[in-house]
Amino acid sequence: MPKIPTFKAEGSITQLAGTTSNIQMGLNNTLASALAPVTKAVVDFKIKENSAQNQAEALRLENDFITDMQSVTQTIKTDPKYALNKDAANVYLKEQSNAFIKKYQSLATNGNVQDKFSNYALAETQKSIFKTDALISNNIIADLNNGYAKQKENLMATAFMDKGIDMATLKTSLEKLAIDTYSSQVSPPELDKLLATIPQEIDLMVGLENVSQTPSKTFELLKNKNYLPSITTEQRKELQEKAKVILRPQIRTEFKNYVNARAEGKEPPRFDVEKINEIFTEPEAQKIMVVKEMADNNADNIIFFHTLKNDDIDVNLKAMIEENNATLPGDLAKESNDFLTQSAQNIKLNRQDNPVKYIIDTNPDIENEIINVSNMSTAFAAPNEYETSAMDEAQLNLTERIIEKQKLLGIKNIKVMTNEQSQSFVASYNEAAKLSDGDKLNGMMLSLASNYGDNEGLAIQQLRADGLPFGATVSSGLGNSVLAEIALSFDTKEEKKEIKEYLKTNDIKIDEMKEEITNGVSDFMNIVLKIHQMIVLNH
Repeated sequence: MPKIPTFKAEGSITQLAGTTSNIQMGLNNTLASALAPVTKAVVDFKIKENSAQNQAEALRLENDFITDMQSVTQTIKTDPKYALNKDAANVYLKEQSNAFIKKYQSLATNGNVQDKFSNYALAETQKSIFKTDALISNNIIADLNNGYAKQKENLMATAFMDKGIDMATLKTSLEKLAIDTYSSQVSPPELDKLLATIPQEIDLMVGLENVSQTPSKTFELLKNKNYLPSITTEQRKELQEKAKVILRPQIRTEFKNYVNARAEGKEPPRFDVEKINEIFTEPEAQKIMVVKEMADNNADNIIFFHTLKNDDIDVNLKAMIEENNATLPGDLAKESNDFLTQSAQNIKLNRQDNPVKYIIDTNPDIENEIINVSNMSTAFAAPNEYETSAMDEAQLNLTERIIEKQKLLGIKNIKVMTNEQSQSFVASYNEAAKLSDGDKLNGMMLSLASNYGDNEGLAIQQLRADGLPFGATVSSGLGNSVLAEIALSFDTKEEKKEIKEYLKTNDIKIDEMKEEITNGVSDFMNIVLKIHQMIVLNH
């Protein structure tokens, strides 16, 4: 019988070919015991997952709680009831915190989440209380400082406005205010330091006020260390700079007026050159001094121009420019030539544009005579016939002198009143016409004869150029009070209205009527114009 072969196993079961696993089950083990490690792993994972879920939920609740508490903190910051009162603020904060904690505890899905949230919320509430206390402490100090500053400002403002006892007791009042406000808040050395600044503050305020009111005087006083002795050197320099800032435009204006007076041939106002180098930068100071010297040197030349006719001005100007070019350095020659040229142009322009004003501005005796005539009118509030005659004679003599001066200078556009006087007369006339004030219109036109006599034609010519209505011109040449009144009536508002209504009612076109009137009165107007031309030629 054949022998059945036998095999001898070598090695372990794990070395055999086939699938292996981590499950090591002995011959005596059950399936449950073999699966125990897997079960434990699954359970541990579930526990971790629940913990993460609870943590995430608790954090969501805490974030919402923090958002709500931020609105509480904002209310405490902005509500005056809480911003300066710790007790009230903490009561409000705790009430709101407890309410929000209860709200979000009720939203928790389990006790674990509720506990986690509660711990977070209580910690956040404590932090909010701490931050609120610090905030209100700062608010209280700020409020105290603001109140102190406001009261100090009021005391100083009152003292500087009312002077007297308020100024005399200002130092004592400020010291008392500082002690009452800060004696329980700061250390004695700090309080002493604060009190020591009070004289300095007062002196500084005095300096600022004086700089704004009397900058020139104060600028000089600041050079003396005994003036405002409590201020620092730096503060003294700052006050001087403030004075300079105020003085510069003032001095520039004064200097401009000085040069303009020289350019017009007038005696200039006093100009103080002593402070120029201190107030201005070196380049500007030098420029001012050069221009002043040039204006002073040409003063006599400008006065001479005023005595010449326009053609003679041009001849003499040319000679002066040639002399400057030959004797002065280039820049100075140009500066002087420009000054002379501009002055000459202004003289000719003023003579042409407003000759009467030019005569008054350049003739002190004429200006004084105008003042005398004006004083006569003021003195004779209710003049009698003699006084009226005297005033009329003085006015007529003045007019003759003004005309004669224009003739001597070769002025062709001769006038009897300034442009401003003429324009004012026309404006008053037109206003009276709007009010249909016939008496005033007639009185104004009659005044031309008394004021200008034989030169009334020149006056009317000037007024017409400035807009005097046609009716006024006609009335002055009629020589008949009744006819003059009729002529003046055409300038009144009522008469103009009646004429327009008549034309409208009768379907008459204004342009056609104007043409007919022009043709109808052409002969009469030629007579009036010839009379005016004769008057002008005679002068």
